[in-house]
This record gives sequence, C-alpha cells and structure tokens, in this order.
Amino acid sequence: MIIDCISEDLKTQDNRKRNCVVSFLNLIDTIIPDYNGCLNWPMGISRTGYGVYSIDNITYSVPRLLYNTLKDGFTGDGLVVRHKCDNRACCNIDHLEIGTQSQNLMDASKRKRLLVGEANNMSSLTEEQVIEIRSLYPKKSTVELAKIYGTASSNIRDAIVGNTWQHIPGFKPLIKKNRALGEKMGRSKLTEKQVLEIRSKYPHKTGPELSKEYGVGYAMIYSIIKRNSWKHI
Repeated sequence: MIIDCISEDLKTQDNRKRNCVVSFLNLIDTIIPDYNGCLNWPMGISRTGYGVYSIDNITYSVPRLLYNTLKDGFTGDGLVVRHKCDNRACCNIDHLEIGTQSQNLMDASKRKRLLVGEANNMSSLTEEQVIEIRSLYPKKSTVELAKIYGTASSNIRDAIVGNTWQHIPGFKPLIKKNRALGEKMGRSKLTEKQVLEIRSKYPHKTGPELSKEYGVGYAMIYSIIKRNSWKHI
C-alpha cells in the first residue's frame, strides 16, 4: 500500500495533520489506474489542471503534497514537481519527479502545451520588447530592464537566456556577478556556525526539530542539508 512509504518527516507531525495526510494517501490507494497507469485525482482540480487537497483550511497541490509526503522531497529554491506522464491530474507517485521550472516550461513547449510569445495572454512582454531587452543587456542590468519594461526580473532573465520566447533568436548567457554569500547577505537569518551545526545534527534531529530550534522554516533547513543554499561552506 502507498501508506507504507510514508516519509520520516510526516511521522513527526501532530496526530491531526498526520491523520489528514493518511486519509489523503488512502484516497489515492482507491483510485483505479487508467490505460497509461495514471491515477487521475477524483476531487478538486485547480484552474491550471492540477489536483488540490485541503488540510486544516490550507489548500495544497496534490502532486507536491504527495511527493513531499512520500519522498521527503524539497520543492523550494526553484525546484518543482514534474509529471513524466504529461497528465496534470495524475497522482501516481511513479509518474512524478523533481526538476526546475525551466525544465517544466521546456517540456510544455516540446509537447505543444504552451502558447508562445504574444499569443500567450499571460505574457507581460511583446516580441519587439524581447528583442530590445536582449540588445540592451548587459549594458543595462536585469533589474534595470525589469523597471523599464514593468515586469519581474525573473521574466527578463528568462527572456534573455531563452527559457521563454525561444522562437525568437538571439539568446544570451547571463553574466554572473559576485554576490554576497551567507552572513554577508542582509536578509540572512542564520550564521555560518549555525549552518554547520544544522548539518552535523541531521539526521539525529529531524527537519521539524531543527526548524523549531533555529527559528527558520522547514524549507530553509532542507535547503541547507541538501546544500541548495550555503553551498560555500
């Protein structure tokens, strides 16, 4: 049964939340696979086509909740849960994998699921603007360009390197600049000493225990442990 694969982190949760997640997993166990082996989520579906499930009045994405519950999967720091089967409603754990949002967008483009360029109603740029942005970079930084064109810096970066607007030639690599690391970052909540302590204490102490001890979120703890952050130490 799928419940036998429950993650270590879930075992440390309070009884109420653990029971809710167990009910969620038991529900998935009752779904009959289709001809592709997909387990199509039988309850709420978001506008984007993904299953949704509520625990204590918080709505979760079914693929993300399932992957994090069974795989101890960390989905922060630019990582997302991807469907290998290309079926957003599927909740078969064997059809899920971790990847980047860029990989997700590239898959969608290859499979003709994306409206490209100005045909996409969610696009904040025009083709003419993308050409201009690439011509102005790197004389102007991505932050400056974001202000000029009234969009997020991430949209500018994606347009420059070709994660988006791939049908327009002229991609450019981003120029890396020296960035403040660790304690030198103004928003850092931890010291290098604490980061080393966290890595030394895990797995003798669980993620939730370390999160409580150091006053930071679960995502930060797992990012440190998996070296997605604080890579320089």
